[in-house]
Amino acid sequence: HQIASQIRVNSIAVLPFDDLSSTQDNQHFTDGLSDAIINQLSQIKQLKVISRYSSFTYRGKYNATEIGQALKVDTLLDGSVQKMGEQVRINVRIFSTKNGQQLWSKTFDSDNQNSFKLQDNISAAIHAIIQPDYVPIDANPSSRPTKAISAQAYEWYLMGQYHWRQRNPKALAKAVTYFKHSLELEPDYADAHVGLAITYANLHHFANWSEKKAIDKALPQIEKALALKPNSPTALAAKGMILTLHLGDSTLVQQAEQAFLRSLELDDNATTHRWYSSLLNRLGKGSQVIQHMNRAIELNPLSPSLKRSYSKYLRSIGKPDSAQRMYQRAL
Repeated sequence: HQIASQIRVNSIAVLPFDDLSSTQDNQHFTDGLSDAIINQLSQIKQLKVISRYSSFTYRGKYNATEIGQALKVDTLLDGSVQKMGEQVRINVRIFSTKNGQQLWSKTFDSDNQNSFKLQDNISAAIHAIIQPDYVPIDANPSSRPTKAISAQAYEWYLMGQYHWRQRNPKALAKAVTYFKHSLELEPDYADAHVGLAITYANLHHFANWSEKKAIDKALPQIEKALALKPNSPTALAAKGMILTLHLGDSTLVQQAEQAFLRSLELDDNATTHRWYSSLLNRLGKGSQVIQHMNRAIELNPLSPSLKRSYSKYLRSIGKPDSAQRMYQRAL
């Protein structure tokens, strides 16, 4: 299927993969695969990668040109997943938003036991076509080798990730259970520690947990994740977000800011820009708040909650006209 050995891509949106399995019950897996590709691609410098919250608006049938105009990207990546018994087949495509022309495609086959490894193989193949000289962040020889994660632990991690994104008390409680199951099988699974930490923080934002309870539960998970994976942009961003809940002294402020800045060096991510803007707001750094909120909206242009947050900030600093225009965009 492969059409080109290398393609020039300046900006890309990764759409949710289609589940072609007969049971149609693999959304956690298909969404998790798209998520992983977004996370990998956003670590390529000079490549604009749209946040999942905007690109996942487009499920099912869509028009490539319309998406290109709405998200301001020149390419789209989509795919499909088909599970047949113990076998998994994944098709991945990259095509232009200017004319809908397919630029590259590839089929990957594996069994269910190797689905974690399959995710890495797909990301590596996409990197090779977009940026052949790319070197992964954790590829230096002194770093510990990446241990293969068992298929069951990976499945539970994906279920946890799927549920924490629902952002309601019932779903967050389910996410905690799934991440814990994953970690019982794989105690050194850094991403599952990060997922559990973010879930605990969300239980403060979207349920009834106090700041103190959320921080006390979340911080040890983040420290464990960073001990295992020091260059994880998601773990660094989550550390900054959790410490922002808990600002009480200048040391914590410094730690939070360093975590955010390091995360953004590694991954130009809309959520990280948004979280960092909360810290900057508390520090009274207004011009930087605006800079990071604007970048977050550029990377996540279809998020109404992001625009609503920005509107409230603009209103709070005495810019009612700008706030009103931003509320209108949110609506």
